Amino acid sequence: MTSIPDSTSKMMPPRFVSARAILVALVLTLLSGCWIRETETVARVVLISESMPTVPAMAALLVLILANVALRRTRWALSRGEILFIFFFVCVATAVFGNGIVRFLIAIITAPFYFAQPGNRLAEAQQHIPSWAAPRDPLVIRRLFEGLSGADFPWAAWATPVAAWTGFLLALWLSTLCLVFLVFRVWLEEEKLAFPLDQLPLEITDTKPRPGGVPPFFRNRVMWAGFSLAFGYNAVNMAHAFAPPFPTIGPRLDLPPPGAPPWDAFGPLSLSIRPELIGLGYLVSTEISFSIWFCSFCLRLAAVAMSWVGYREVGVPFAQEQSLGAYLALAFLFLHMGRRHLGAIARAAVFAGAPEMRGYRGAFWGFVVSFAALLFFCRLLGVMPWAAVIYVGITLGIAFTYARLRAEAGIPLVWLFPYGMPKTVLFSLFGTAPLAPGGDPSALTGLAMLSVLSRGFPVALAGYQVGALHCGQRVSEAPWRTAAALTLALVVGVILAFYFHLTGFYRQGAQNTPFGMGMTGFVISEVDAAINQASSPLPRDVPRIVAAGCGAAIAGALQLLRARLVGFPLHPLGYAAAAVYGELLWFPFLVVWICKVLVVRFGGIRLYRQSVPGFLGFALGHFVVAGILWGAIGTIDQRLYQGYRIYFG
Repeated sequence: MTSIPDSTSKMMPPRFVSARAILVALVLTLLSGCWIRETETVARVVLISESMPTVPAMAALLVLILANVALRRTRWALSRGEILFIFFFVCVATAVFGNGIVRFLIAIITAPFYFAQPGNRLAEAQQHIPSWAAPRDPLVIRRLFEGLSGADFPWAAWATPVAAWTGFLLALWLSTLCLVFLVFRVWLEEEKLAFPLDQLPLEITDTKPRPGGVPPFFRNRVMWAGFSLAFGYNAVNMAHAFAPPFPTIGPRLDLPPPGAPPWDAFGPLSLSIRPELIGLGYLVSTEISFSIWFCSFCLRLAAVAMSWVGYREVGVPFAQEQSLGAYLALAFLFLHMGRRHLGAIARAAVFAGAPEMRGYRGAFWGFVVSFAALLFFCRLLGVMPWAAVIYVGITLGIAFTYARLRAEAGIPLVWLFPYGMPKTVLFSLFGTAPLAPGGDPSALTGLAMLSVLSRGFPVALAGYQVGALHCGQRVSEAPWRTAAALTLALVVGVILAFYFHLTGFYRQGAQNTPFGMGMTGFVISEVDAAINQASSPLPRDVPRIVAAGCGAAIAGALQLLRARLVGFPLHPLGYAAAAVYGELLWFPFLVVWICKVLVVRFGGIRLYRQSVPGFLGFALGHFVVAGILWGAIGTIDQRLYQGYRIYFG
């Protein structure tokens, strides 16, 4: 097997990463930052940075297509590869703006200082937060939450924390990027994964057989039929926002709750109408879509069965813990499947090894160094080395499985990972006493500061990494150039995200935005609990440990059955996704499973291929109308958003 750089760079000159593409991407990211600040930070109309792909990236993609048609006879026209690169650059940079990364970090490092009062123990936590990790000037913090009132922006107070956390996010990004880089060729060439979520940007940018003209995708009547359906659905709901008496469909239909015990354990059931999940989910294999809705119902029935036998503990059957076990087991299995390839890389990196593997040495040592940097950062925050290894290892395992899920299933959800589980399982395994020897809360406070790893979505950036490598390969770009350019996107995104958030908060006052009443409340409880758990340790949580073990066993068994039994209908990734977010996913994937089964059954593969543009158009129409259009209108009149709430996460 040849190395990634050698096998691609010899085919033709790079057409994915270029100086002008980087320049255009920087300009579009800057404009997107202004839009996100007004739409999310100040008004919180539509969380346009939370979709996958992000709404600003979709807007940039469509603008570039239109501009390219106008410039098709000039030297300023961009190649398909350049447009795809700009799209992924804006995806990565704007995703960092979201409420699961930089916005979350700002809350983590400021709320313990502003909200300290006699009713909580935040003042005690302040002494365990390093001076480099957060601004310490009370006036700087107070003005962030209350507004600057004409004073100069306190750049000096924020320089060190911004630099430190940028370095932390860069180390996390590089560790997942190097890990994905090491296995990408196995996924692409040996396992031949489908990368379904990349189909939309690839179709939109495909100008064959008329280079420079309108892509055939936009001349497809089936696509416009799907687009019109999404437009009509959103138009009805938008009309209701303008005129409340107007009937509405709504984004969700709640079914009547179940009856008395034990059936009440089944939980409330909602039919989520998510056009982007239905449209892009149509590209997912039928075994995964079937597994999602089937396993979602099985988990609910398991809760009923446990309630029937008298086990009615809150959270049963601990689906999130099961999902964590499944994610970690799958990460191990996927690495094990590529063990020969990874072993050859390790030998080439440490010893002489096979010459064709030496191109991977940078990724191998990049992973080692970035992983060590993450452990060092954790140690600076006060976390013990053994706890840091477990915590960071779990986080990277989740990110790796998320990347695989993106490559094989392509489910467009940024929150599709075991939410909050890295720290929860650490506490469940050991309790909190070993993390607070002698009642010292330093390690627990450090873990609270690292909540962005477990309750934010930086792990989801691994999905963009694998997607960009795939699209770069489609236009014959060297993967190392793709990786380097997207690393620039990450750094630019973090810096701009801090800038736009801080300027927005200091102008408006964070307390006067949804930020002040949203994430800060969670951060207060996290940090306050860290101090309380040091003096009143939590015991080990055996039921949750057992649930995680069951999740790992089920995922492993499903993978084994798929390998041994031809046509086995259940997929471990479908089970993992159902355990993570089954209440949202079950209905959209039931719909696409039924549609796909009927289309293939009565029309064959030919009809399926003809129908794909319609579903892609359905997803695109929702991004355009609900994301771009409604996200822009809402900044003008925030009251409209109350009449039609859009969620992409």
